[in-house]
Amino acid sequence: MPNCYDLTKSITNDCDNPMVPGADAKIWVFPKNVWDNAAKTVDGTDSNLITDVVLASGETGIYIEGLNSSVEPSSELSVGTYGTTYIHSVIFKVFDNSNPVKAELEKLTKGKFVIVVQNNFKGAGNDVTFEIYGYNSGLRASEGGRVVNDTDTLGGYSFTLASEETATEPRLPFSLLDTDYDTTLTLLNSLVTATVA
Repeated sequence: MPNCYDLTKSITNDCDNPMVPGADAKIWVFPKNVWDNAAKTVDGTDSNLITDVVLASGETGIYIEGLNSSVEPSSELSVGTYGTTYIHSVIFKVFDNSNPVKAELEKLTKGKFVIVVQNNFKGAGNDVTFEIYGYNSGLRASEGGRVVNDTDTLGGYSFTLASEETATEPRLPFSLLDTDYDTTLTLLNSLVTATVA
């Protein structure tokens, strides 16, 4: 029986698909209980790849659109006494201060959520375009608010949803790819409600 740390593949640079930084300004956000209730399909040969998500009847998520580079996802190694896990985090900006938007932001501070991010780096077959943060344990709001006179954010909101200290993730973010880029984008947009504003 192999050890969990047995290495099986060498790592090289992909000259045809060099990495680029950054993420798209749109994220898809799902309450943790909605995500847990969803049927998810893992690829038969790549255990890091989810190929389909079907939400339970009547359940939904939302999307949040920012501007430019207003979404900042990260995953960091957390070394504990008895094992290693990962801290997932997504910082995002909201450039709207309407009352319906404020109501939604307040909800984001009260629960746990799973967030799908679209990377600028897509990989050779678009297999790493979309990544799922908080897949197992969910993310909770750790920072949030707005500074009205902040010209950099146009007076908008900045929120951080991250793994809790006692609820980190066992793995790096899963990727999501249903056939190809367009099909995956259609899938994600079918799982969320229309804008509140």
